[in-house]
Amino acid sequence: MKKLLLLLLSILSACATKKKLENKAPFSLGEVYAQPWIIEDQPAEVGYDVFIPIRSLDVAKAVLQNLYHKGQMVALVIELQETGHVAIARLDANDFQKGDIIMHADPKKEVGNQPPILISKPLPFELTETQAVISYLQKDKVRYVMIDGIRINPVVSYPVQFAKNQR
Repeated sequence: MKKLLLLLLSILSACATKKKLENKAPFSLGEVYAQPWIIEDQPAEVGYDVFIPIRSLDVAKAVLQNLYHKGQMVALVIELQETGHVAIARLDANDFQKGDIIMHADPKKEVGNQPPILISKPLPFELTETQAVISYLQKDKVRYVMIDGIRINPVVSYPVQFAKNQR
């Protein structure tokens, strides 16, 4: 009987690998928008940034980590802008492919002359173009909250990479 119970518990715990979305987050966000961009003098240089205005966030209660969006998982970077704190996820079409994570053959060399190695890793969420999921750390546990209704702005064209970096 104990063996049957242990077997049943191990099967149930193996099925629990699906990420659970929280209904309420310990932080408040503003209107999330995405900004596609292109560099004119390098037409292959395109990207997509997601801006998440932070209305309130107590870092003692939660630490923002990653954004799952458009088949990618990207680290969030929090910046102070004129409008307040904003979490930004920078998706670069040159570095990512849908559902894939790219790692270089030698991690000590950035890109160098080494070809990238694709490691396929499906994301744990089914999302539409206007949905994303934020992962955050709360009391040493990773939690997830959905963002719905991401506004997608028209493509911004920068003449050179320097112009994009100065924005």
